[in-house]
Amino acid sequence: ASCSAVCRPSPRPRPLDIDGVLHPAAADAAAPATEAACSGDGDGRFLTECLEHLCRLLKETGACIVLSSSWRLHPQHFAEARQRLGEWGIGVHDATPCLGRRGRAAEILAWLAEHSDEVESFVVLDDMDLLGSPEGPFLGNGCIPVNGDTGLATSDVERASAVLLAGTATRQAMPPVLGPRPSLGHRW
Repeated sequence: ASCSAVCRPSPRPRPLDIDGVLHPAAADAAAPATEAACSGDGDGRFLTECLEHLCRLLKETGACIVLSSSWRLHPQHFAEARQRLGEWGIGVHDATPCLGRRGRAAEILAWLAEHSDEVESFVVLDDMDLLGSPEGPFLGNGCIPVNGDTGLATSDVERASAVLLAGTATRQAMPPVLGPRPSLGHRW
């Protein structure tokens, strides 16, 4: 199956984690730690059902993908993520910066702050407890926790769609700018 919705720049970014969202976290316990972990089809990753749910969310909301997964940190893994999502007609608009020990919530907030004039609303689908981090509360209802044992589900898509379409997770809920975006060294 494929998704006909092609990601485009949008006022509704959707920071995307991969492990625990597009497949159960256990399916990828070693990846993307090694190049061998990115082995192709039949590996239990990028599950059809999860990708169908993601396609539905993108079609319903016009959201775009901003990759927040650790897959963005390694060129070969980032390329595989783009390729796998591309097979479904899903493009990757951008990636969050790497802020090291600051954590994923801070990285997402930094991206949102840098693009605040473009962002109408946002949701973050992640199996990590982002709300428990120091910056997590600023994600508010824009943070939709996903069950890492199963990946993205219909109920996650319904909640995310409601938040995006209602515009209830907005830049007004964000903290002041977290500082300039550090260089990623290169763009993929």
